[in-house]
Amino acid sequence: MKFVRMRYFIWFSIACCAATFLTTELQAKRRKKRYRITHTTQTPQREGNIYYAISRRAQALGVEIGFCAELLEQSVQLAHNADNLYPMASTCKVPIALAFLKGVDDQRFLLDERVQLKPTDWRPGAWLSKKRNITRQSFYIRDLLKLMLEYSDNIAADLVLKHVGGPQAVDRLLSTYGIYGIRLDRSIQDIMADSDGMSKAYGHNFKLITNEELYKKREYRISPSTARQAQHQFLNDPRDTSSPRAMNEVLKKICSQEILTPFTNQLLLDSMWLCRADTKIPALLPGNVDIYHKTGCLPGVSNDVGIIILPHDAGTLVVSIFVKGPNASTCQGARLIAETTKLIYEYMMRHAHKTVPAEEPIAA
Repeated sequence: MKFVRMRYFIWFSIACCAATFLTTELQAKRRKKRYRITHTTQTPQREGNIYYAISRRAQALGVEIGFCAELLEQSVQLAHNADNLYPMASTCKVPIALAFLKGVDDQRFLLDERVQLKPTDWRPGAWLSKKRNITRQSFYIRDLLKLMLEYSDNIAADLVLKHVGGPQAVDRLLSTYGIYGIRLDRSIQDIMADSDGMSKAYGHNFKLITNEELYKKREYRISPSTARQAQHQFLNDPRDTSSPRAMNEVLKKICSQEILTPFTNQLLLDSMWLCRADTKIPALLPGNVDIYHKTGCLPGVSNDVGIIILPHDAGTLVVSIFVKGPNASTCQGARLIAETTKLIYEYMMRHAHKTVPAEEPIAA
Protein backbone atom coordinates (compact mmCIF):
# COMPACT_ATOMS: atom_id res chain seq x y z
CA MET A 1 0.00 0.00 0.00
CA LYS A 2 2.79 2.38 0.86
CA PHE A 3 4.46 1.50 -2.45
CA VAL A 4 1.29 2.44 -4.40
CA ARG A 5 0.99 5.78 -2.59
CA MET A 6 4.67 6.48 -3.25
CA ARG A 7 4.23 5.73 -6.95
CA TYR A 8 1.25 8.13 -7.22
CA PHE A 9 3.30 10.78 -5.42
CA ILE A 10 6.18 10.39 -7.87
CA TRP A 11 3.89 10.66 -10.90
CA PHE A 12 2.16 13.70 -9.40
CA SER A 13 5.53 15.40 -8.83
CA ILE A 14 6.64 14.69 -12.40
CA ALA A 15 3.36 16.12 -13.75
CA CYS A 16 3.76 19.29 -11.70
CA CYS A 17 7.34 19.78 -12.85
CA ALA A 18 6.35 19.22 -16.48
CA ALA A 19 3.52 21.74 -16.21
CA THR A 20 5.85 24.31 -14.66
CA PHE A 21 8.48 23.71 -17.37
CA LEU A 22 5.94 24.02 -20.21
CA THR A 23 4.51 27.21 -18.73
CA THR A 24 7.98 28.76 -18.46
CA GLU A 25 8.85 27.77 -22.02
CA LEU A 26 5.57 29.19 -23.34
CA GLN A 27 6.15 32.48 -21.56
CA ALA A 28 9.69 32.65 -22.92
CA LYS A 29 8.46 32.03 -26.46
CA ARG A 30 5.84 34.74 -26.06
CA ARG A 31 8.48 37.15 -24.82
CA LYS A 32 10.71 36.33 -27.79
CA LYS A 33 7.81 36.73 -30.18
CA ARG A 34 6.88 40.12 -28.76
CA TYR A 35 10.53 41.20 -28.96
CA ARG A 36 10.77 40.23 -32.63
CA ILE A 37 7.60 42.11 -33.52
CA THR A 38 8.87 45.21 -31.77
CA HIS A 39 12.27 44.93 -33.42
CA THR A 40 10.99 44.68 -36.99
CA THR A 41 8.33 47.35 -36.71
CA GLN A 42 9.33 50.29 -38.91
CA THR A 43 9.55 53.43 -36.82
CA PRO A 44 10.35 56.89 -38.14
CA GLN A 45 14.11 57.28 -38.40
CA ARG A 46 15.36 60.26 -36.47
CA GLU A 47 17.78 62.74 -37.91
CA GLY A 48 20.48 61.85 -35.37
CA ASN A 49 20.29 58.17 -36.33
CA ILE A 50 21.06 59.06 -39.95
CA TYR A 51 24.19 60.98 -38.99
CA TYR A 52 25.29 58.14 -36.71
CA ALA A 53 24.75 55.46 -39.35
CA ILE A 54 26.58 57.39 -42.06
CA SER A 55 29.46 58.36 -39.77
CA ARG A 56 29.96 54.74 -38.70
CA ARG A 57 30.09 53.53 -42.30
CA ALA A 58 32.52 56.27 -43.29
CA GLN A 59 34.73 55.53 -40.28
CA ALA A 60 34.78 51.81 -41.11
CA LEU A 61 35.87 52.66 -44.65
CA GLY A 62 38.50 55.12 -43.45
CA VAL A 63 37.15 58.13 -45.34
CA GLU A 64 35.61 61.52 -44.61
CA ILE A 65 32.13 62.21 -45.93
CA GLY A 66 30.33 65.51 -46.19
CA PHE A 67 26.83 66.08 -47.48
CA CYS A 68 24.07 68.63 -47.68
CA ALA A 69 20.51 67.79 -48.66
CA GLU A 70 17.46 70.04 -48.77
CA LEU A 71 13.80 69.46 -49.55
CA LEU A 72 13.08 72.73 -51.31
CA GLU A 73 9.33 72.95 -50.86
CA GLN A 74 9.55 72.61 -47.06
CA SER A 75 13.08 73.98 -46.46
CA VAL A 76 14.00 70.78 -44.60
CA GLN A 77 17.76 70.27 -44.53
CA LEU A 78 20.16 67.51 -43.54
CA ALA A 79 23.83 68.46 -43.34
CA HIS A 80 27.02 66.78 -42.15
CA ASN A 81 30.46 68.39 -42.59
CA ALA A 82 28.58 70.64 -44.99
CA ASP A 83 31.05 73.53 -44.76
CA ASN A 84 34.21 71.45 -45.11
CA LEU A 85 36.07 71.67 -48.42
CA TYR A 86 36.37 68.65 -50.73
CA PRO A 87 38.00 68.22 -54.16
CA MET A 88 35.24 68.62 -56.74
CA ALA A 89 36.68 66.24 -59.35
CA SER A 90 34.24 66.10 -62.28
CA THR A 91 31.38 67.72 -60.36
CA CYS A 92 33.10 71.01 -61.30
CA LYS A 93 31.67 70.46 -64.79
CA VAL A 94 28.26 71.64 -63.57
CA PRO A 95 29.54 75.19 -62.75
CA ILE A 96 31.54 75.16 -66.01
CA ALA A 97 28.40 74.32 -67.99
CA LEU A 98 26.48 76.95 -66.05
CA ALA A 99 29.06 79.62 -66.99
CA PHE A 100 28.98 78.67 -70.67
CA LEU A 101 25.18 78.61 -70.91
CA LYS A 102 25.00 81.97 -69.15
CA GLY A 103 27.23 83.28 -71.96
CA VAL A 104 24.79 81.81 -74.48
CA ASP A 105 21.93 83.68 -72.79
CA ASP A 106 24.00 86.88 -72.90
CA GLN A 107 24.69 86.24 -76.62
CA ARG A 108 28.45 86.02 -76.04
CA PHE A 109 28.63 82.38 -77.14
CA LEU A 110 26.82 80.27 -79.73
CA LEU A 111 25.69 76.70 -79.23
CA ASP A 112 26.25 75.94 -82.92
CA GLU A 113 29.81 77.24 -83.00
CA ARG A 114 32.36 74.67 -84.17
CA VAL A 115 35.62 73.89 -82.38
CA GLN A 116 38.52 72.24 -84.16
CA LEU A 117 40.44 69.79 -81.99
CA LYS A 118 44.24 69.90 -81.83
CA PRO A 119 46.72 67.24 -80.60
CA THR A 120 47.36 69.33 -77.49
CA ASP A 121 43.64 69.11 -76.64
CA TRP A 122 43.96 65.42 -75.78
CA ARG A 123 43.09 64.43 -72.19
CA PRO A 124 42.99 61.03 -70.43
CA GLY A 125 39.71 59.57 -69.32
CA ALA A 126 37.70 60.95 -72.22
CA TRP A 127 35.16 59.34 -74.52
CA LEU A 128 36.51 61.41 -77.39
CA SER A 129 40.02 60.01 -76.85
CA LYS A 130 38.79 56.59 -77.97
CA LYS A 131 37.90 57.90 -81.43
CA ARG A 132 40.52 57.62 -84.14
CA ASN A 133 41.80 60.70 -85.95
CA ILE A 134 40.17 62.90 -83.33
CA THR A 135 42.41 65.87 -84.14
CA ARG A 136 41.05 65.98 -87.68
CA GLN A 137 37.52 66.59 -86.48
CA SER A 138 35.51 69.58 -85.32
CA PHE A 139 32.58 69.53 -82.92
CA TYR A 140 29.71 71.81 -82.10
CA ILE A 141 29.94 73.36 -78.64
CA ARG A 142 26.45 72.01 -78.01
CA ASP A 143 27.78 68.46 -78.47
CA LEU A 144 30.83 69.11 -76.30
CA LEU A 145 28.55 70.32 -73.51
CA LYS A 146 26.53 67.12 -73.73
CA LEU A 147 29.65 64.93 -73.74
CA MET A 148 31.03 66.81 -70.75
CA LEU A 149 27.98 66.10 -68.59
CA GLU A 150 26.71 62.82 -69.99
CA TYR A 151 30.03 60.97 -70.42
CA SER A 152 32.13 63.23 -68.14
CA ASP A 153 34.43 63.78 -71.11
CA ASN A 154 37.60 65.61 -70.04
CA ILE A 155 38.55 66.80 -73.53
CA ALA A 156 35.14 68.41 -73.95
CA ALA A 157 35.28 69.91 -70.44
CA ASP A 158 38.61 71.65 -71.00
CA LEU A 159 37.50 72.95 -74.40
CA VAL A 160 34.33 74.45 -72.89
CA LEU A 161 36.31 75.84 -69.94
CA LYS A 162 38.78 77.49 -72.32
CA HIS A 163 35.87 78.88 -74.35
CA VAL A 164 34.28 80.64 -71.35
CA GLY A 165 37.57 82.26 -70.32
CA GLY A 166 39.11 79.78 -67.90
CA PRO A 167 38.50 79.02 -64.21
CA GLN A 168 38.40 82.72 -63.25
CA ALA A 169 35.32 83.28 -65.43
CA VAL A 170 33.48 80.48 -63.60
CA ASP A 171 34.44 81.91 -60.20
CA ARG A 172 33.22 85.37 -61.23
CA LEU A 173 29.83 84.01 -62.26
CA LEU A 174 29.35 82.17 -58.98
CA SER A 175 30.33 85.17 -56.86
CA THR A 176 27.99 87.40 -58.90
CA TYR A 177 25.07 85.24 -57.75
CA GLY A 178 26.24 85.06 -54.14
CA ILE A 179 27.65 81.54 -54.26
CA TYR A 180 30.75 81.23 -52.09
CA GLY A 181 32.63 78.14 -50.96
CA ILE A 182 33.46 76.98 -54.50
CA ARG A 183 36.70 77.77 -56.31
CA LEU A 184 38.01 76.58 -59.65
CA ASP A 185 41.73 77.11 -60.25
CA ARG A 186 43.06 74.59 -62.77
CA SER A 187 42.12 72.87 -65.99
CA ILE A 188 40.84 69.31 -65.87
CA GLN A 189 44.17 68.19 -67.33
CA ASP A 190 46.12 69.76 -64.45
CA ILE A 191 43.69 68.48 -61.82
CA MET A 192 44.07 64.89 -63.05
CA ALA A 193 47.86 65.12 -63.31
CA ASP A 194 48.16 66.48 -59.76
CA SER A 195 45.85 63.81 -58.33
CA ASP A 196 47.52 60.74 -59.88
CA GLY A 197 51.13 61.92 -59.51
CA MET A 198 51.90 62.60 -63.18
CA SER A 199 52.85 66.24 -62.60
CA LYS A 200 54.94 65.28 -59.57
CA ALA A 201 56.82 62.58 -61.49
CA TYR A 202 57.24 64.25 -64.89
CA GLY A 203 56.73 67.98 -64.33
CA HIS A 204 55.10 69.75 -67.27
CA ASN A 205 56.23 67.05 -69.70
CA PHE A 206 52.99 65.15 -69.13
CA LYS A 207 51.26 67.79 -71.29
CA LEU A 208 53.18 66.51 -74.32
CA ILE A 209 51.37 63.14 -74.10
CA THR A 210 48.67 62.92 -76.78
CA ASN A 211 47.33 59.35 -76.54
CA GLU A 212 45.90 57.00 -73.94
CA GLU A 213 48.46 54.22 -74.37
CA LEU A 214 51.48 56.42 -73.70
CA TYR A 215 49.78 58.09 -70.73
CA LYS A 216 49.10 54.71 -69.10
CA LYS A 217 52.67 53.57 -69.67
CA ARG A 218 54.00 56.69 -67.96
CA GLU A 219 51.45 56.33 -65.16
CA TYR A 220 52.50 52.73 -64.46
CA ARG A 221 56.09 53.88 -63.97
CA ILE A 222 55.17 56.20 -61.09
CA SER A 223 56.42 54.72 -57.82
CA PRO A 224 53.80 53.93 -55.12
CA SER A 225 55.43 56.37 -52.70
CA THR A 226 55.26 59.20 -55.25
CA ALA A 227 51.62 58.39 -55.97
CA ARG A 228 50.77 58.40 -52.24
CA GLN A 229 52.50 61.73 -51.70
CA ALA A 230 50.70 63.24 -54.68
CA GLN A 231 47.35 61.97 -53.43
CA HIS A 232 47.96 63.31 -49.92
CA GLN A 233 48.89 66.75 -51.26
CA PHE A 234 45.92 66.76 -53.61
CA LEU A 235 43.39 65.88 -50.90
CA ASN A 236 44.67 68.74 -48.72
CA ASP A 237 44.94 71.29 -51.53
CA PRO A 238 42.37 74.13 -51.22
CA ARG A 239 42.30 74.59 -55.00
CA ASP A 240 39.39 73.27 -57.07
CA THR A 241 37.31 72.48 -54.01
CA SER A 242 33.75 72.99 -52.88
CA SER A 243 31.76 72.57 -49.72
CA PRO A 244 28.60 70.45 -49.97
CA ARG A 245 26.51 73.47 -48.93
CA ALA A 246 27.99 75.67 -51.67
CA MET A 247 27.37 73.05 -54.36
CA ASN A 248 23.80 72.74 -53.12
CA GLU A 249 23.41 76.47 -53.71
CA VAL A 250 24.40 75.92 -57.35
CA LEU A 251 21.78 73.18 -57.68
CA LYS A 252 19.15 75.40 -56.07
CA LYS A 253 19.91 78.19 -58.58
CA ILE A 254 19.36 75.66 -61.36
CA CYS A 255 16.04 74.56 -59.86
CA SER A 256 14.81 78.15 -59.51
CA GLN A 257 16.11 79.18 -62.97
CA GLU A 258 17.72 82.18 -61.30
CA ILE A 259 20.81 82.23 -63.52
CA LEU A 260 19.73 80.76 -66.87
CA THR A 261 16.74 81.22 -69.15
CA PRO A 262 14.20 78.36 -69.32
CA PHE A 263 15.70 77.10 -72.60
CA THR A 264 19.34 76.87 -71.51
CA ASN A 265 18.33 75.71 -68.02
CA GLN A 266 16.41 72.80 -69.53
CA LEU A 267 19.37 72.04 -71.79
CA LEU A 268 21.56 71.73 -68.71
CA LEU A 269 19.04 69.53 -66.90
CA ASP A 270 18.60 67.26 -69.92
CA SER A 271 22.35 66.66 -70.06
CA MET A 272 22.51 65.92 -66.33
CA TRP A 273 19.57 63.53 -66.63
CA LEU A 274 21.58 61.52 -69.19
CA CYS A 275 24.56 61.09 -66.85
CA ARG A 276 25.75 57.54 -67.47
CA ALA A 277 27.04 56.75 -63.97
CA ASP A 278 24.40 54.95 -61.90
CA THR A 279 26.46 53.45 -59.04
CA LYS A 280 26.11 56.41 -56.65
CA ILE A 281 23.02 58.60 -56.14
CA PRO A 282 20.67 56.52 -58.36
CA ALA A 283 21.91 53.09 -57.23
CA LEU A 284 19.48 52.37 -54.36
CA LEU A 285 16.58 54.66 -55.28
CA PRO A 286 13.29 53.49 -56.83
CA GLY A 287 13.09 53.36 -60.60
CA ASN A 288 10.28 55.92 -60.76
CA VAL A 289 12.49 58.74 -59.41
CA ASP A 290 13.80 61.36 -61.86
CA ILE A 291 17.44 62.19 -61.13
CA TYR A 292 19.58 64.96 -62.64
CA HIS A 293 23.12 64.51 -61.37
CA LYS A 294 26.85 64.70 -62.05
CA THR A 295 29.42 62.35 -60.59
CA GLY A 296 33.09 62.88 -59.89
CA CYS A 297 35.95 60.47 -59.24
CA LEU A 298 39.71 60.83 -58.84
CA PRO A 299 42.29 58.94 -56.76
CA GLY A 300 41.04 59.33 -53.20
CA VAL A 301 37.88 61.19 -54.26
CA SER A 302 34.32 60.09 -54.97
CA ASN A 303 31.45 62.58 -55.36
CA ASP A 304 27.93 62.90 -56.69
CA VAL A 305 25.67 65.95 -56.75
CA GLY A 306 22.17 66.12 -58.11
CA ILE A 307 18.52 67.08 -58.16
CA ILE A 308 16.00 64.38 -57.24
CA ILE A 309 12.32 64.75 -58.12
CA LEU A 310 10.55 62.78 -55.41
CA PRO A 311 7.65 60.57 -56.55
CA HIS A 312 3.96 61.21 -55.77
CA ASP A 313 4.48 65.01 -55.82
CA ALA A 314 6.53 64.85 -52.63
CA GLY A 315 8.83 67.68 -53.75
CA THR A 316 12.30 68.42 -55.08
CA LEU A 317 15.39 67.24 -53.23
CA VAL A 318 18.84 68.70 -53.93
CA VAL A 319 21.78 66.73 -52.56
CA SER A 320 25.56 67.07 -52.69
CA ILE A 321 27.73 64.25 -51.34
CA PHE A 322 31.52 64.40 -51.22
CA VAL A 323 33.85 61.64 -50.01
CA LYS A 324 37.63 61.84 -49.68
CA GLY A 325 40.27 59.49 -48.34
CA PRO A 326 42.55 56.69 -49.54
CA ASN A 327 39.60 54.30 -50.06
CA ALA A 328 37.11 56.82 -51.41
CA SER A 329 37.58 56.03 -55.10
CA THR A 330 36.93 52.30 -54.64
CA CYS A 331 33.55 50.65 -55.18
CA GLN A 332 32.98 50.93 -51.41
CA GLY A 333 33.14 54.71 -51.75
CA ALA A 334 30.43 54.63 -54.40
CA ARG A 335 28.39 52.31 -52.19
CA LEU A 336 28.72 54.75 -49.28
CA ILE A 337 27.27 57.52 -51.45
CA ALA A 338 24.41 55.24 -52.54
CA GLU A 339 23.59 54.24 -48.95
CA THR A 340 23.77 57.86 -47.78
CA THR A 341 21.39 58.92 -50.56
CA LYS A 342 18.96 56.15 -49.62
CA LEU A 343 18.88 57.24 -45.96
CA ILE A 344 18.36 60.87 -46.98
CA TYR A 345 15.63 59.89 -49.46
CA GLU A 346 13.70 57.85 -46.89
CA TYR A 347 13.93 60.64 -44.32
CA MET A 348 12.72 63.29 -46.76
CA MET A 349 9.85 61.09 -47.99
CA ARG A 350 8.63 60.64 -44.42
CA HIS A 351 9.04 64.34 -43.70
CA ALA A 352 6.97 65.16 -46.78
CA HIS A 353 4.18 63.00 -45.28
CA LYS A 354 4.33 60.68 -48.24
CA THR A 355 4.67 56.90 -48.25
CA VAL A 356 6.25 54.69 -50.84
CA PRO A 357 3.65 52.23 -52.26
CA ALA A 358 4.23 48.53 -51.70
CA GLU A 359 4.63 47.89 -55.45
CA GLU A 360 7.54 50.35 -55.59
CA PRO A 361 9.91 49.19 -52.84
CA ILE A 362 13.25 50.84 -52.20
CA ALA A 363 16.03 48.62 -53.47
CA ALA A 364 18.07 46.93 -50.75
